[in-house]
Amino acid sequence: QGYITQQQADEAKSVDVLAQVKRQEPKYAGIKAPYFVLSAKQELEQTYGAATVQRGGWKVITTLNMDLQNKAEEVVAKNLRNVQRSGGTTEAMVNEEVATGQIVSLVGGVDFNDPDHGKNNYASSIKIPPGSSFKPYDYAAMINNNNNVGAGSVLYDDQTPLPGYPCTDKTRPPPKGTGNCLTDYDFKNPGPITLRYALGGSRNIPAVKAMLSAVPNDTSEGKVKSINKTIGTASAMMANKYNDARKKSSYNCYADEALTKTTQCYGASAIGDGAFLRLDDHVNGLATMSRLGKAIPRTYILKLTDSADKNIYEYKKPVGKQVIKEDAAYIVNDMASDPKASYLPGGYKFHNYKGWKFAIKTG
Repeated sequence: QGYITQQQADEAKSVDVLAQVKRQEPKYAGIKAPYFVLSAKQELEQTYGAATVQRGGWKVITTLNMDLQNKAEEVVAKNLRNVQRSGGTTEAMVNEEVATGQIVSLVGGVDFNDPDHGKNNYASSIKIPPGSSFKPYDYAAMINNNNNVGAGSVLYDDQTPLPGYPCTDKTRPPPKGTGNCLTDYDFKNPGPITLRYALGGSRNIPAVKAMLSAVPNDTSEGKVKSINKTIGTASAMMANKYNDARKKSSYNCYADEALTKTTQCYGASAIGDGAFLRLDDHVNGLATMSRLGKAIPRTYILKLTDSADKNIYEYKKPVGKQVIKEDAAYIVNDMASDPKASYLPGGYKFHNYKGWKFAIKTG
């Protein structure tokens, strides 16, 4: 059409544009703290809608502390061999400032650029079963809703019928046996045990019994009132603004493999089996224990302005909501920070580190 010469047309045709596109760097190449960035973006999308966020033009100041982020990435990288030794392939870490609910560092996987599952953010997007790390909520709910329960209260760690566990066959459960009793990790049953040593020893049977005792004198079928009370307590402690607005729990059981259709939970949810949550919600729930029962939403965003520098949002420390009693939170903190009650051997009892006292729960 006369706009370019034939030579220019031939030169343009000689360039393989598709090959150039294929050689371009990945979308997130060179980005710092990519899992954190995606978590912050997810919070914005939940608050303002994905379409609004996609339009762009915003200046976002996050809660990220790069010194702590670099340390977190270093710790995750060094710990990978321990994960692999245990048969795992990935790990995640969330670090929250307790007083403010601000997420200051986050690692959602071991390799963001892994073509298979690198973009899976196990810190804030992927629902995971928490295992035994859920047990502090069991004891918090039991202590909070009963007037005569504390760290020295006793539950029986014995093989007995429980909702979901008929216990008519006391041999080892599958795959090594045919048993249908709830068992502990060591297949031992010490009998009467205080809540302190039940939590410190990560005993399964007392944890389920604690969940089933959240409502005093519960006569509901399968003790579902107590189960729902415990899960409701845990969700209130997690204080997820997005879930709260939809009146949804942050900890759920599901009827489908895609984890989209929630269903009634049973006793196994007391030990984090068959029930799912997001790690950043879980961290904030445990932080509520550190706030002596006051729940505040966790956040990734400090300030948000538009292209005209107009202020859209600015973080203000929220007023905490007392979701469990102060003494209930204090007791569970004390139980979980007692190295004498912990089953962790020798040097692994890092409850006291350089003068700092930590509450610890494996899972």
